[in-house]
Amino acid sequence: MSIYQLSFLGKGNYRETNYCFKDNGKKIQTKFFPLALAQCYPPDKIFIVVTTTIDSDKDYQKNLDELSNELKNQKLIKITVPSGKSDNELWEIFDNVTDRLIQDITESQDKNPKLNIDITHGFRTIPFIALSSVIYFRLIKDINIKAIYYGAYEARDEEKDESPVFNLYPFVELIDWLGAAKRFIDLGDSSAFATILTKIQNQQHKERQSENPSIHLKSLGKTLEELSLALNLIRISELPSCCKKLKNQIEKEETQNEIKSYAKPFGLVLDKIKEAYRFDSSEDLAQQLKLAEHYLKSNQIVQCGILLREWIVNYTSSQLIDYDANSLEDRENIEDFLNERPNKSLKFKEDFTNEKEEKIKNFWKNISQFRNDLAHCGLGRNYLSAKKLKSNITKCLEHIQKLV
Repeated sequence: MSIYQLSFLGKGNYRETNYCFKDNGKKIQTKFFPLALAQCYPPDKIFIVVTTTIDSDKDYQKNLDELSNELKNQKLIKITVPSGKSDNELWEIFDNVTDRLIQDITESQDKNPKLNIDITHGFRTIPFIALSSVIYFRLIKDINIKAIYYGAYEARDEEKDESPVFNLYPFVELIDWLGAAKRFIDLGDSSAFATILTKIQNQQHKERQSENPSIHLKSLGKTLEELSLALNLIRISELPSCCKKLKNQIEKEETQNEIKSYAKPFGLVLDKIKEAYRFDSSEDLAQQLKLAEHYLKSNQIVQCGILLREWIVNYTSSQLIDYDANSLEDRENIEDFLNERPNKSLKFKEDFTNEKEEKIKNFWKNISQFRNDLAHCGLGRNYLSAKKLKSNITKCLEHIQKLV
């Protein structure tokens, strides 16, 4: 496992101070924070980002030479970037930083590279731009950003000449929360939340980050994962128990306290999650239609089409005098009826009129065609285009909603 360090250096007259690292208690005296970080967490390579405007400046060169001498045997690699005065220059910063990191990490063939980022001596907005580049880079190249450090000389204790070191990585983790929130809002899928919650608890216990580490977040994440899987695979019979389990976990005071302490962004979507996961009966036809509507809104057309077909069977069964919902034979008898194959064993209620029968059979005919088209992946002579198929399923759902 290789450790990389990405730092910035300018031409400023940096002052010596004692940089105090809270995460391991070390105190390092130097005027260059990149040096303090390298001594605290020795890297295999150090990348120094510098702008073209000061690359030949005497004061900058003096700082670079002094830093290089202090680093001794540690390898220092310079990444030259423009100052970011235009959109093109911003993208050039992105290219220069990511290209260099990709090159070195690819050459090392390291399967689990870690990166410490130091923005202390950065120039204007360049650290932010470079940081954004690296965050994107970690998603596509699976690089692990270990920490983002800022040596706060301006916040030092002047009497002790001690400058605190802040780790800003928790704010970068907001991007993970953002992705999870977007997935949940777009698809109703909370599995990304589950991954983050599990990671938080695992890290706390592994790295002993807290005196009172979480003990409920991982189980909450597991429930969210089970619920999301049940939704994705249309497990109607599993959803009520999953939703009830989630509700009970969320309402626990201990769980709420852990969310407030260790997963604040998750707390902001709790109300939406409670509202979205209110499926408490697998036999409630109205709830099944709500679920079909959810699938359609989140563009899960396959799930919507399959559920609507089964809903028609369930609705027809609700019009019977006697029916076992768990009986495969009874469901097959209803399908025979819907397919115009008379079955004398079926006894319908008096209010199941000929008009209702005609409508439900027409819905069945249409949705069965759409469902078959989905199941056969659009292969065959008479398949519908994706756009047309979605439109037809949407209309079918609208007609069914009017029926009930």
